[in-house]
Amino acid sequence: MSAPAIALQPAIAEVLAVLRAAPQTLIARMSGSGATCFALMPDESGATRAAAVLKEKYPNWWVQPASVPDIGITREVAGRDIGPTPDGL
Repeated sequence: MSAPAIALQPAIAEVLAVLRAAPQTLIARMSGSGATCFALMPDESGATRAAAVLKEKYPNWWVQPASVPDIGITREVAGRDIGPTPDGL
């Protein structure tokens, strides 16, 4: 839960609100105790565009786009996990 961290540092709520409002944001959350907040975008170009806008609008924030290669870790086919483990766990 982010509520205790937000109670101590209300800026976390502001950061999360900005991330949630960014175009194409799928989800925005804080990591750990709130030292880092992040947003997931549907693709690398969306992340790059969002990072550029955030860097311009919030020059004092550390903003870094990142991508995770599509390696099929989580895929659902007819309700069956076909992830990288041999037994689909």
